[in-house]
Amino acid sequence: VGLWLVLRDLPNPHLMAAVLGLVGALLLAMVLILLMVFSVHRWTIEPEGLRIVERPKVPLMGRTLDLFVPWSDILAVRRVESGFDRLIEIVSARGRRHRLSQDHVGKADLGAFAEALRAASVRAGRALPETSEGLSFWNTAAGIFFVAVLFVAACAIAGVTGWALWDGMTTRQQRSGYFAAIALLLPVGAGWLLLKVLRRRRVVLAGLRGR
Repeated sequence: VGLWLVLRDLPNPHLMAAVLGLVGALLLAMVLILLMVFSVHRWTIEPEGLRIVERPKVPLMGRTLDLFVPWSDILAVRRVESGFDRLIEIVSARGRRHRLSQDHVGKADLGAFAEALRAASVRAGRALPETSEGLSFWNTAAGIFFVAVLFVAACAIAGVTGWALWDGMTTRQQRSGYFAAIALLLPVGAGWLLLKVLRRRRVVLAGLRGR
């Protein structure tokens, strides 16, 4: 919407500054999202089930959760890819989904943790189902559509920026070259993400059909 308003209302001398302003707003939004991502996820295997503790590292930037899930309430354990992130997902009898990201466990092996979950459930006499492959939101039709919209928007921003630079427009704003480079590279990241979520969806659905 911002790009459309810029192209419709602003004269050429102010076009480059407005496009760079949009890129700056996008970067600010990304920073706010990152603050929400910083959180503590602690999954503890106990004799009778799994204890899940989650809290934000930045106050008021996320939810706090302290939940115990008995082995009998865990219906599925899945490996999930969400964009560039790998996760382990459990589905409880109440339909709730809980996910542990690779980023939250550092170099620890998520696959080994899933096997440890299963081994603990076997010792308790309530064996969990085999670990399966799952889809994240980004691999659903709605998620792919959203990523495709982001790709189109990134191409539009990069196209306007490239045209403005080719046309010889300049700005006195500091670090304008840095923001212009980011704008030109946006389609690369968005395009790679789109290909990745499409490939993941194809792999998971093929595995489900093969069962």
